[in-house]
Amino acid sequence: MRLLILFAGLLLSIVVPAVEPPFRLTRVTQQTFLQQAQQAPVAPLRLRNRLTKQHGVLRIPLRNGRYKVLADKHPNTDDVEQVRYTYRGYLLDFKQHLISVEYYETGEWLLVSEEGNTLVLWSEPLSSPDRTKLVTYAGNLDYEMMPTGLQLFQLVQGQLVRQWEHKEMNWNPQRLFWRTNQQLYLQAEMPAELVPSGKAQTLYQRISLP
Repeated sequence: MRLLILFAGLLLSIVVPAVEPPFRLTRVTQQTFLQQAQQAPVAPLRLRNRLTKQHGVLRIPLRNGRYKVLADKHPNTDDVEQVRYTYRGYLLDFKQHLISVEYYETGEWLLVSEEGNTLVLWSEPLSSPDRTKLVTYAGNLDYEMMPTGLQLFQLVQGQLVRQWEHKEMNWNPQRLFWRTNQQLYLQAEMPAELVPSGKAQTLYQRISLP
């Protein structure tokens, strides 16, 4: 019986490949990270404010003439079902409405297209220099109710789509910036309980997209 279990474990290890992140990580020094940060191109989100929430309700106009309605629920209370929406602006380069959402103990960001499609973001997005990609990052290893990792979104034939979502188990992203359209730099922290020395460790890494 023990041999059968061992054989099954070996078989699974062969059949099921290890899940690799959809990018390549290269360790860099703190000095390199800071130098690259100084040279990083600036591509702020081009936002246009065009909506005002009225009586706790956001009415987002759609291309078909209808509206997507987002209504606050029990805001500023201790109700576990509370929701509060804050309109951040219209992304001119991506043709999306950007909204931040606060829940009882968590939060997220939303992108709503002119067709009414919704993308869920882990943080406020950062635009690539050519304004064709968006990346988000979140570090919540000590809080299971929130994600930890990176997301990438890209314009494909004029539509913004989520390319991938990488959930990380070993480090908390702390700072991220675009260096080129295919390369980012990341500062992250590995918690003390995951480091042999017992002290939290700061990592500096280059992210290369395929």
